[in-house]
Amino acid sequence: LRCVLREEGIEYRNGISSSAPMCVDDQLSKILEAVQTMVKSILKDNGAEMRSFCRNLDLSDGQFYATYRAVAQNTLESDIRWGRIVSLMTFSGFLAARLIE
Repeated sequence: LRCVLREEGIEYRNGISSSAPMCVDDQLSKILEAVQTMVKSILKDNGAEMRSFCRNLDLSDGQFYATYRAVAQNTLESDIRWGRIVSLMTFSGFLAARLIE
């Protein structure tokens, strides 16, 4: 995410933009575009696997939270990076779709 933002002229350090003054709406718009680009890439590369994985999960009342927590911990355990956070968000979307089926 930082690389994409840097390409757009936005440099983030500790959550604070150090770019030239820019309207907050413009900065948020650029961040949203960067996240959307990452989601599209994740869906292209791993969407079918995520969908298949979600279909095979035990989502009974007693298991849902434990299952989601295990996936989240596994995703974020070694290093928390934007790509992993966006991957978890994308997985959460597949999981939500599975729950309403």
